[in-house]
Amino acid sequence: MLAPLVAVLLLTGCSHHQVASRTDSGIDEQLIFKSWREEPLGEVQQAAEQGDADAQGTLGEMYKDGQTVPQDLKQAYAWYSVAVTNRSSMDLIYVMERESVAEKLTPTALAEAQVIADRYIQQYPSQP
Repeated sequence: MLAPLVAVLLLTGCSHHQVASRTDSGIDEQLIFKSWREEPLGEVQQAAEQGDADAQGTLGEMYKDGQTVPQDLKQAYAWYSVAVTNRSSMDLIYVMERESVAEKLTPTALAEAQVIADRYIQQYPSQP
């Protein structure tokens, strides 16, 4: 399953991604992550708010993992949703991550996360 994903990412010009092991979703495989993961939170946040879909997905990761921000699954769900809507180069992975986060939220928290996501999608559209 990983080989086709890597082939797609390479064919779409995503050769600047780094490989990271992910086990939190119950699947122990290698996935590809954009270099935004190494940038300071302020830079990632600014790029996300300017419409960079890969930075938006990285914010989802940061909120999911509690990396440099307090863990917040509603924010993680919202930022993953924005990244997917804005066609991140990682959108297939972000769909899976968003669904994994959704499974951890109560129905009320999920509804709140969807409202946040809708607001962010309007507020932070993809930039060319």
